[in-house]
Amino acid sequence: MRSIAWEWKRKDDPLDKEIGDKGAEERTLLDRNHAIKIIKAHDDDPIAQTIIVAMMEGARGDELLKLTGLSPTAYESKRKKMRRRIEKLEAEKK
Repeated sequence: MRSIAWEWKRKDDPLDKEIGDKGAEERTLLDRNHAIKIIKAHDDDPIAQTIIVAMMEGARGDELLKLTGLSPTAYESKRKKMRRRIEKLEAEKK
């Protein structure tokens, strides 16, 4: 359902014009490469890879817990292990 303000909107509103971003494609490629490195760092742990991919797709909280089938304690342990590996990757990158 549209708001009343929708009807008042000018058709030539300058805020509607698409603003180009010259570096967006390059950043997207870098983000993708970074994501692949994170996933590869967990090659020995398919559950961690499942969590990472689901997080990249927007899954959060209970959804991730249900997806893994782990107990809450095991899930938190898995997340801690993942966090440590990602921090190690970041440290190696610098």
